[in-house]
Amino acid sequence: MTNLETTLLDVRSRKEAAKSSIPGTLNIPHSEIINRINEIPEADKIVVFCSSGRRSIIIAEVLSALGYNAYNLRTIENVKKIYC
Repeated sequence: MTNLETTLLDVRSRKEAAKSSIPGTLNIPHSEIINRINEIPEADKIVVFCSSGRRSIIIAEVLSALGYNAYNLRTIENVKKIYC
């Protein structure tokens, strides 16, 4: 069994993340993902979230297609329930 680290990836804008965030979360706005893809750890489990789930589902699908172990947890509230 592989013990993967979990990276929480917040794809909301910087402004949204500044209002409400989770310590230790990687914030890369959805519009910057392709330009900043090298910042996302490849070996980790990537849990993607945003405000409503609309952006996170797209980014989770893109990351999965690129070979990442990505999961869409939809909203920051869902992430807080599980990881905080």
